[in-house]
Amino acid sequence: MYNLSNFIQLLKDYISLFDALVEVEQEKLLAAKKNRVTFVEEAMKKEQVYILQLKGYDKKREQIQQELGFSSLSFQQILEQVSKEENDQLTPLFYQFQEKVALLQEVSENAKKMIELNLHTIEKALKQEKADSASSQKPIGSFHSRKI
Repeated sequence: MYNLSNFIQLLKDYISLFDALVEVEQEKLLAAKKNRVTFVEEAMKKEQVYILQLKGYDKKREQIQQELGFSSLSFQQILEQVSKEENDQLTPLFYQFQEKVALLQEVSENAKKMIELNLHTIEKALKQEKADSASSQKPIGSFHSRKI
């Protein structure tokens, strides 16, 4: 009989990581709403660290699934392969995992839209400033001085 304890622990680690990622995405969204570019940049740096961690978890998951004989199976298929007791342990974790992924995607998409909106606003302001600058540099008329 195989042991799912490593797989269960990894799912819990994933869930904690997604909680942290959601928090960072929410920070990024709030910073974007307030036009705080440096805070957005800081959140993105944190996010990059978590993404590297996520990649490490993915490799570990693949290894554990292979050791358990589940290498090509989805989470749903794994639930169908395990005993009733293991299924009872895994099912809540899988649903929690799915909820965290969905929440992360939602918050991340909102942050992305806010950042894009801010960039559009900045681009529009820069174009207007450029147009205003160009029109103020044109001579309005000519002035000739004559001695009388």
